Amino acid sequence: EKPYDHALLRQVASLTRQLPAVDTSKFQDEFLMEYNDALLMTHLATMTKGVAAINELADRFNVAYDKHGRRKGFYSPGLLQAAP
Repeated sequence: EKPYDHALLRQVASLTRQLPAVDTSKFQDEFLMEYNDALLMTHLATMTKGVAAINELADRFNVAYDKHGRRKGFYSPGLLQAAP
């Protein structure tokens, strides 16, 4: 086991004592806002990846089971024909 460098430890302790206190309500409010923003971004990224995966699965399903070789949707030609 290596011996501790006491001079370095004293310097680190001196630097940490010089830092401002972070126990203010303003700091807590800003920290929570940043934390919530980060959580929201993570949640939205996860949802976006999930929706993209479902969309890809639906596209593959449509390609595999479409009998006419094209996707049928709301605007398919049969729906747009005028009644006689």
